Amino acid sequence: MFRRSYFLGAFVLAGVTACLLWQMARVSKVDVERYQTLLASTQEAPLVQEDTYPKQQREKVQKDIWVSNGIERLHYQIGCDTSHLELLLKERLKGEIVEHMTGVRGMMQEALFWVLPGGQEVVSEGPGMYRVRGSGALLFQSAPGKDWVAMQELRWLEAAKASYFYRKNHFVTEQATLIHFQALGHDLITSPEGLSPIITGSARSAEFFLASHGIDFRADHLKATISTRGLL
Repeated sequence: MFRRSYFLGAFVLAGVTACLLWQMARVSKVDVERYQTLLASTQEAPLVQEDTYPKQQREKVQKDIWVSNGIERLHYQIGCDTSHLELLLKERLKGEIVEHMTGVRGMMQEALFWVLPGGQEVVSEGPGMYRVRGSGALLFQSAPGKDWVAMQELRWLEAAKASYFYRKNHFVTEQATLIHFQALGHDLITSPEGLSPIITGSARSAEFFLASHGIDFRADHLKATISTRGLL
């Protein structure tokens, strides 16, 4: 009697379990329709391209860049009419931030020096030490003399378009106009008005890199005209 009840209970339990498993595993018509809808929406969704990026538009942008040149600090000031920032997502340049500019113009200090009463030009080589340009002779003096005239060499740049790669500290332009000047003082003069050019030229492209030793400036296919009127 006990054995018969045991087998009957086990049979009923197995039947109930089978029903539950079938109910859990059963794929209803609603489930099929839901899956097909999800699959179709996935297939129709546009793919995000590798080179898509967010952009930020800006106007009247000015960039001030300070560059070490020995113990001196040179000042670069670049301005533009419009710019937009891009975050590149291409594999080769992934994470690179690029600023594309239009209506570009800027003044860049090339060197700081002094002119002595005798006409020699000297540059600082360290605290209390100055080197005479041309001869390489050294002068030891605690500070520039009161009769020394502070001077700077400048480069003015104009271009219709330019790009600045932030990660590489790389600035590149197309069809650039370059003008070299000399001017009084060591503070950057931001406008070429009133300055007489020493060299005026045009280049198919111009670029500079910020390096540990200073600025590495290059101009491609440069055509230049030299004038002595700009020499002070």
